[in-house]
Amino acid sequence: MHRVDPGMCTCIVIVLAACESPRVAPDPPPTPPPVTAPPAAPPAQPPPPPPAPPWRDITTKDAGWVAFRGDVVMVARTQAGLGEYTAATGALRAEYPAPQYAGAPAAWSASAGLLAFTVDDGVLLRALDGGAPDRTLAFAGPSALAFSPTGDRLVATRSEAGVVPRAEVFDTSTGRMRERLQPFGKRRLDYDTGFRLVPAFVGADRLALLLANDTPSEAHLAFGPIDKTSAWTRFELPSTDDDGGVAPSLGLALAVSPDGATIAAGNLGGQVFLHEPATGRPPTAIAVTGGDVTALAFAPTGAWLAAAADDGTLTVLAIPSRTRLAELDAPADCEALAVSPDVRHLAGACDEVVRIWDVTWSNPP
Repeated sequence: MHRVDPGMCTCIVIVLAACESPRVAPDPPPTPPPVTAPPAAPPAQPPPPPPAPPWRDITTKDAGWVAFRGDVVMVARTQAGLGEYTAATGALRAEYPAPQYAGAPAAWSASAGLLAFTVDDGVLLRALDGGAPDRTLAFAGPSALAFSPTGDRLVATRSEAGVVPRAEVFDTSTGRMRERLQPFGKRRLDYDTGFRLVPAFVGADRLALLLANDTPSEAHLAFGPIDKTSAWTRFELPSTDDDGGVAPSLGLALAVSPDGATIAAGNLGGQVFLHEPATGRPPTAIAVTGGDVTALAFAPTGAWLAAAADDGTLTVLAIPSRTRLAELDAPADCEALAVSPDVRHLAGACDEVVRIWDVTWSNPP
């Protein structure tokens, strides 16, 4: 049995310890970058509403006529009679009961404060501001009406199959008939056609009359002094419509500039005819969009003319340059146009709607 010296063991342990390779601690794994959430998307915004159209519509039935009583108040035909509206909003202010209309319904005189509208057996005069009772002028089968600039006279027309087209001028204070005119001669209108005879005063003592006939498609403009029919001038307004039209739908397609220098007339075809009596020249045509011209109105300043076509287009022409200032959507079959005295609003009386446009155009100098 061998004995082992304890010191020897110690040496061996030391040698073994010295021979071992040093141990290096491994590098720690890299720290991952901090996780950040993507930026939050901004809340979805609803699309902006489309811009409001520069007009307001008043729904009614067989409007047929419109006028302004002032800068703020507009009067239009309604199913119940007459409605009074705020022009800026289209809100109904009042209603006036009225008899059933026959033909073109009304005319308004701001100077005299008088409203005239047709009834079956005559013309009814009404003071909208109250006070005076209604009066009826005897005139069978009236079709259209117009006041003189001061409202002291009223002209009523008649045009229907089998009769001679005529106009009669009444004194509004007495109701007495002052003149009877047959400016288109004694030709009687045939039974198989439709007609419209539209009047307008040109100053205090002259008249313009537009006679439209749908078969054949024709329109004629006559102009002259009230008391001397023999001195009248007459013009045919050539039509571009070969298929015929519906003459009664021409509505109030006749207008006179405030100074009386220009007469504007529509026809059965997309044209407006402008006539300047002082020149002695025949009317000249301006083409517009939308078919038959059914209603016309001058601005109170005379700076522009609005023309409505039966297919639903409103054209605004500068006067006297005759350039186009605007072309807007319009209801179909507008029979009357009117402009507010402050020239801020234009109203159209159409088949089942009265449209009030904001006047956004201007006539450059």
